[in-house]
Amino acid sequence: MGQIKFIIELAKSERRERGAGFILGRTWDYLQTIFYILILSSAIVWGVRESFSPKDWFEQTSGLLAWFFFNEVITHSLLSIKERSYFLKKFNVPYWVFPFAKALIAFEKHFIFLFLLIVYQVVINGPDLNLLLLLCLPVTLFLFSFYTALVIAPLATVFKDITPLTSHALQIMFWMSPIIWTDYPNNLFFKIVEYLPTSLIVDLYQTPEFNSSNLIKLSIFLVWLGGFGVLSTCFYYKTKLKIADFL
Repeated sequence: MGQIKFIIELAKSERRERGAGFILGRTWDYLQTIFYILILSSAIVWGVRESFSPKDWFEQTSGLLAWFFFNEVITHSLLSIKERSYFLKKFNVPYWVFPFAKALIAFEKHFIFLFLLIVYQVVINGPDLNLLLLLCLPVTLFLFSFYTALVIAPLATVFKDITPLTSHALQIMFWMSPIIWTDYPNNLFFKIVEYLPTSLIVDLYQTPEFNSSNLIKLSIFLVWLGGFGVLSTCFYYKTKLKIADFL
């Protein structure tokens, strides 16, 4: 119970820090994300794909929402342990709470935007049961992002190389995602790319439909999620007593 309260207070503190110094305060964090998503989705739909349909815009925007959430959690978690090293040294707080707080803040923003996107879709096309899938996916994405951050954050604390390498990897993964590719080329490399967890979850966000193809993709993603969960848990218990030595 004490850890939950600490995480909530940590998330509140992080929220205040992000808005500090801006005229619009915390609102700027939301507006910045909206601007990026609108510009990118419009550029891809109208510029790259030369399409003007609301369906294509919805697909791109929902895919970008998923990607921005994952990217934000990983990027902000990289230095989360170093930023809060005082708590780790002074009060022996478990280090998993720091990336978790980052993921919690990103999830709050993500879910608000996703809800607005669903409202837009309902207004344009009417109610659709398939949108229920879009409401369930954020939970799996949250867990996957957190598990990934739980491995990367302590590594970034120990090795400085991890931060720039992660940044480059995120950029490469973005350009290989279904946000950019409508159909992957038929070769071994892109077959592997197609079934990477980030590609699978973005694809599910873009086409939230209850069909056999999506159920297979969701099943594969859940296998990835379980694997990352086991890996991050084992990694945490291996490193939780040693991480303070590197701060």
